[in-house]
Amino acid sequence: MKFRFKKLLKIVFLTLFVIFICLEVLYQVIKHREKGAPETVTLEFTLYQDPDIYMRSYGREPPQFAVWLEDSARKKIKTVYVTHKAGTGNWEGIKENPIALPYWNSRRAVETGDVEKPTIEENNLDVVTGATPKFWRTIRRILPFMSGWLDAMTGATPKDNEISKSINVWAKSEWNYYIEVNCAGDFNDDFPMVLDDGTSDHQGNGQPSVIFKGSILAETGQNSTPILIGRTNQWQPVDSINTDLSGISSASRLLTNISATCKQKPKRDLIAKIKNAFKFR
Repeated sequence: MKFRFKKLLKIVFLTLFVIFICLEVLYQVIKHREKGAPETVTLEFTLYQDPDIYMRSYGREPPQFAVWLEDSARKKIKTVYVTHKAGTGNWEGIKENPIALPYWNSRRAVETGDVEKPTIEENNLDVVTGATPKFWRTIRRILPFMSGWLDAMTGATPKDNEISKSINVWAKSEWNYYIEVNCAGDFNDDFPMVLDDGTSDHQGNGQPSVIFKGSILAETGQNSTPILIGRTNQWQPVDSINTDLSGISSASRLLTNISATCKQKPKRDLIAKIKNAFKFR
């Protein structure tokens, strides 16, 4: 009995020792990464999705949209946020919807090197947004009850119409930013459900997605308001922007009060630091 107690005591001591070493190593990793990291600031994007507009569509659902950054000098693309359906390919009843946010999807392919569109089986949302590291996605699979909490970190479709999303970037860096938005079933005379020759919009697109663009310097206090620069195509996915906005009506008013603001990066708590240590940069 005495021998067993001593053996158990040794196991407990060894376990505690290993845990201590792991915590020390993790602390040193976090300390080293923060010491060598360049100064960062937060770019915050705010917008309002207008229910008076999207509720007039056949689908009567909030629009799908994506927000992303582009740095042409360094050829970098960073997705800030994308709504759930477009980011996961979970279109509830249809296999895919390539005309929802086609321009963002073409830029996402450049960003991630993945030319395949997001699907339920290959959920690229976390990879695209960079919101949830692989470590935490594994935890979500193991502990399903945490999925609601983790979805708040990713691109779950917002329930509130006032939306704010942010991303950390290097201070003094310069960025162009884009917002692409699309609401299914917002047909009008120029983008009808059925053409005169009988061709039907079987995907229920209506007016194609529209794209806003702005630029901002990542310096605390800087503000920016984007402008509408173009649209995509009602009938097929495209990887370019059509600047002809004739015929676009309600689609241009789906999102209002869009702004970008640069703020001082908030201090992170210990849990955030530990999660960031596992995140690939």
